[in-house]
Amino acid sequence: MLGTILNIAGILLGGIAGLYWPRPMPPEYQSRLKMFLAAAAVWVGFSMLWRAVNGSFRQVLGQLGILLLALILGPLVGRLLRLQKNFSRLGGFAENELSRPVGGGMSAMHGFVACAVIFCLNPLGITGAIQDGLGEGKYQTLALKAALDGLAALGLATVLGWRVLLAALPLAAFQGTLALGARFIAPQLSAAMMDSIHAAAALVVLSAVVLILGIRKVPLADYLPCLAVAPLLTWWWR
Repeated sequence: MLGTILNIAGILLGGIAGLYWPRPMPPEYQSRLKMFLAAAAVWVGFSMLWRAVNGSFRQVLGQLGILLLALILGPLVGRLLRLQKNFSRLGGFAENELSRPVGGGMSAMHGFVACAVIFCLNPLGITGAIQDGLGEGKYQTLALKAALDGLAALGLATVLGWRVLLAALPLAAFQGTLALGARFIAPQLSAAMMDSIHAAAALVVLSAVVLILGIRKVPLADYLPCLAVAPLLTWWWR
């Protein structure tokens, strides 16, 4: 579970840096970091997609067809399950908790819960934890999330202090549980089904580029069912 360890380290390092460097980051540095992280997400997404889609020309066409169908059916399942709406509702809850004045209405528990929601309920984290648990060294998605969470912890620590560091505990439990669950079912999956999961995960990562750059809002949580739909379609096709 190297990816989860990297994610925990990102939060701790970002939080500690925020405690000792309470000044906000200049806007020009924020823009450069966004561009760097977006470029890293593009590289991670395309490299995963390149490794996942392989074989003969006919096999590649079949994989791309399955992936396209998963991109159609997955978001439909996500909307039926109201994934993005529920994620947005929890995000609104965290934002309300963070809007409480420190030392006044905000207690240590309020700050801790808000940070836990922000770090744990993230489509990239869920996607990366599943990949991390499949046992093939696919930690790149969580490494990217570690950088994003580190920057978030840097900013939050200037307001919430040490509460940010404690949020690494529920993150370890949540993503660790997902990774262990994925490791448990991995022996039941064929190589083709594994590739379809990684290909769907690559598209989730590439979609996150739009969010990182702030171009538009993408219902990223609604695409999470693609991680289940793609291997099911692969199993049915084979």
